[in-house]
Amino acid sequence: LVSPGRALWLYSPPLLLALPAWVAEARRRPVDVAVVWGAFGTLLVLFSGWLMWHGGWSWGNRFLLPMVPWLLLPLPAVLSWAVRRPPALIGVALVVIAGVAMNVLGVVPYIATVYVAEELDWSTKTHFSWATAQPIHHLRYLLEGRDVDLALVRIGREHGPAAALAAAAIPATMIGWGGRLLVRGLSLLHWAR
Repeated sequence: LVSPGRALWLYSPPLLLALPAWVAEARRRPVDVAVVWGAFGTLLVLFSGWLMWHGGWSWGNRFLLPMVPWLLLPLPAVLSWAVRRPPALIGVALVVIAGVAMNVLGVVPYIATVYVAEELDWSTKTHFSWATAQPIHHLRYLLEGRDVDLALVRIGREHGPAAALAAAAIPATMIGWGGRLLVRGLSLLHWAR
């Protein structure tokens, strides 16, 4: 959970914003909090005992990724607090931008290229050292312009433009709806003040 190769917070920085809100939520909704954190703990224990606990050639902690939306549930409370404090809102924006940047870093360059070129293995030593952590290799490749390969470009080359457009429609729709919900949520927070 804290190693540079698989730290959940490193690959999903907005989780750091939600953590303090969980304390307040625990006082207001203890059963809901217990369910979410119980599910998280169950997944953590389930995959921790498995030989491939790290998820192989994946970006970040792929086995705990399904819990990220659930762990972000109290984020609206943080946003409502930050909206009334412009410096805090800037901090929230910077953390969200860091999350987007970290995930862009995960898709550029192609992960298998980095693993093969750097002769990284799936063993645990790759996940506990900053020297061998994925973000460091990916950042170096990106800055050097080596093997920069967006997945959509690869899909277009291998399967044609129609496949690339179809593949782009899913994240574009998710980003659009997410932005719409965020704007709507922020306007509701402003109205509620």
